Formats: sequence, structure tokens, C-alpha cells
Amino acid sequence: MMHFNLVDAEECSDTPISCGSCLGGNPYVRMTKGVYGKECKICRRPYTVFRWKPSRNARYKSTQVCKTCSKLKNVCQVCILDLQYGLPVQVRDTMLSIHSSDSIPRSNPNREYLAEEHDRMARSSGVEYYDESYYGKTSPSILKFQRSAPYYQRNQPRVCSFYTRGECTRGAECPYRHEMPITGDLSQQNIQDRYHGVNDPVALKILNKAGESADLSPMEDEVLRYKGVVLRRSDLDILRNPCYVDDEIINFYFSYLSSFCCSQDILLIPPTVSCCLASDKDLSDHMEHLKLSRKKLVIFSVNNCDFSCGEEGGGTHWSLLVYYRDMNAFVHHDSMEGTNRWAAEKLYEAVKGSVGAAASVSSAPASKLLSKSRNNKNKKGAAAAAKLTVAPTSAPCFIEHQTPQQLNGYDCGLYVMAIAKVICEWYENKCKGKGDRWFSAIEDEVNSSVEVGMRTEILSLIQGMRNEN
Repeated sequence: MMHFNLVDAEECSDTPISCGSCLGGNPYVRMTKGVYGKECKICRRPYTVFRWKPSRNARYKSTQVCKTCSKLKNVCQVCILDLQYGLPVQVRDTMLSIHSSDSIPRSNPNREYLAEEHDRMARSSGVEYYDESYYGKTSPSILKFQRSAPYYQRNQPRVCSFYTRGECTRGAECPYRHEMPITGDLSQQNIQDRYHGVNDPVALKILNKAGESADLSPMEDEVLRYKGVVLRRSDLDILRNPCYVDDEIINFYFSYLSSFCCSQDILLIPPTVSCCLASDKDLSDHMEHLKLSRKKLVIFSVNNCDFSCGEEGGGTHWSLLVYYRDMNAFVHHDSMEGTNRWAAEKLYEAVKGSVGAAASVSSAPASKLLSKSRNNKNKKGAAAAAKLTVAPTSAPCFIEHQTPQQLNGYDCGLYVMAIAKVICEWYENKCKGKGDRWFSAIEDEVNSSVEVGMRTEILSLIQGMRNEN
């Protein structure tokens, strides 16, 4: 007869065993708790379920296995990845030479007995977690592949099933991702294989990559150095595949644009500096080097990582904030409308004092400044923005400008680089002095083609620089 201990204090505790990625960056996250609310997907015993939403743009997360099973493998109760290295169990066991022979019995009495034995081991043997002191020394190979910082992109909403059929009518208001689902082996994942480290497609992909790069030295892994930016093979893999563009690639492209801008009036702020400006309270040292008051056009890259919650390096979306002195305004371009406004306003509040007096965020309705349609070639929106006049002595205002929208959840960085390129070209060669600013140039030149075109352009640029060297 099956039973479980109703006075199990460990299972009834107030917090789950969760990794930083699943938990999210909000220290005040609220959780719901269901005591013995579900059946553990490994040992089939009842366990206490926790459910929460890591951030405003994330999907709800819930625990999938009991705490006993989690401790025995040292894995997160939600994603079933190793808590120390952030890797699948199969990768960790292979790289650390851990040989696990346990299996789940088919009969209920044997399964219950095994679960109780595991519970007893976790409580009394002193081995509550997989650690290197018990299972052997850390392997250099696992340190190369471990994920040391939270990866919040894993918490994205799921793909909209109506969008995949071409039937979603909610547009930008849809809470699900509008992109095509992943197919192939990576779409065939299950918790049992992940937990036991058997036939896990994600683990096999990492192990194959480890085998291919086993003979590469750090110098061979490095593909290009350009103005202090170091690009590696992993960056090229990001550009070749449909992946979220990291800050190192944007750093490289901004450095490239800066070197080809003849005018000293333009300043492109790379992601690392923008993040420092948004997070540091004392900006005097930064402003002394940037000299924003001497620039007419300043382009900032904006990321939605929240440093107050410890999310450094954990953002999931890029956008562009442009300060134009002749317009006396900060203009925000976001390829997923509304997603990064709070982050852009935070950066605006941090730097506006360095270019003018304090000002509140503009409350002017977007309809007075923008075109009502993303694809509308009528320049009414641009003309309206051009007519916006601000007194020369007033503080710069904040404007959320309509921007071409991306078709998936990971190409935001490409839109940031494409828009920055268009603005620099507008200022240098094309439309300088015209009343419509750079808005019409963005409408004409930035569209869904940048999602492939920018990747190809940057890869060709890197290859050309490597050949020159």
C-alpha cells in the first residue's frame, strides 16, 4: 500500500529548489503553493507545487519534480538542469565521469521503496547535492560550457499556436510569441530523459559541440580582435543560426560604424557602457569621458536587464535610444513595441542631466507624432514629428517613436544595428538638414529583410577583416 509522510517538513517548506534563470530577477516575486498538489514526474509521489511568474514578459513557471529527486541529482525542480553548472544532467555526468545506474521501477511498491530510500539518503547521509567533493574534481571542459549567469530568455512565452496557422488576430497584444516553432530533435524533449541523462537532445548537441572544440586552444577559438572587441567562434555561430544577438556583436558593429563616421558630432554608445549608465548612481566619471554635451547625435543601445535585481547579462531584448540635439529630444526605437520602454526611460532619466535640464517623460500621444500604420509610406507621421518644436532652453523630452516590428522573438539586436546604421548614414550623407529627420529613412530601409541581411552583412564584414589581417 502506497503512502507518503504528511509531516515531511522539507517538502512543505516555503521555497522551491530553483535555479536563477527559472526564479527570475525579481526579489519580490510572488508564488502560489499547493501542498502535495501534484505527482512527481520521476518518483510518482505527491509533492508540494510552487507556481510563479519570473517577470512581466515571462510565462508562468512551476515545479515538475519533488525535492527529494531534485536533491539526488542536484537539479532545478523546474528546468531539471544542474544547479551548479546550468547544464543538462547527461552533459554534467559525462564531463565529470559520474556513472549513474539508477532506474525507476515499474511496480508501485518498488517505486515507493526506491523513493523512500532516496529520501533517506538525502536526509541522513550528508550527501544532499551533487558536488565536486563527493563526485570528483571539476573538469576544465565543464567549466568551459557552464552557464555562470542567469539566462532569462528561457522564460519567454510559448509560441502562439494560432500564429503558426496564420489565424492569430491579436497582433502585438498577443501574450504568446509570434514565431515559428522549433522542429527536429530539439523539439522532442521530455523530463524523464533529462533527469536520468539518457538520450537528451540538448545534452547531445552540447556534447557534440564539446567534441568538435576539444582540440581548440583559446587563441584558436578567438576569430577577430577589433578596437578592443574580441569575437569568438560562438559569436559566429550566433550569427549563422536564428539566435539572440549578444552584446559583443553589437559592440563590434557599433565600433565599426564609429570608425566610418567622419563627423565628430556622432557618438555610438555600446551596450556595456549603456548598461553602466543605466545602473550606476554616480555618473561623473562616465560623463567626463563621453562628453555628451559636445555631441549632436548620440545613439544608445538599450537592454531590458534589471541591474537592481541582479540581472546583469540576463536581458532578453534590445532597443535603441537616440538623442538629437537639434530636436532636443530622446527618441526610442523598439522593434517589439512597448517591451523596452521602461528600460529606455530609466536610461533617459540617468543621462538627461548631462545634455540638458531635468524634464518629465513626454506624455504626447503617439498618434500626433507617428504614422498609424507600420507599412504606411505616407510620411504624415514623420512630418508630424518634424513639426515638434521644443524651446531651446527647455530640457530634452522622451518620445516613443513607431518602429518596424520584428517577426520573431530573437532578432531585436539586428534591428538595433540596422536602425543605427540608417541613422548614421542619414546624418553623414543622405538627409542631413531635411525636416523629416531620420524617420522616413527607417521606414524605407528597415524591414523584415534585415533579419537575414544583417547576419550576412556582419559575417561578411568579419570575414573580410580576418582576410586583411
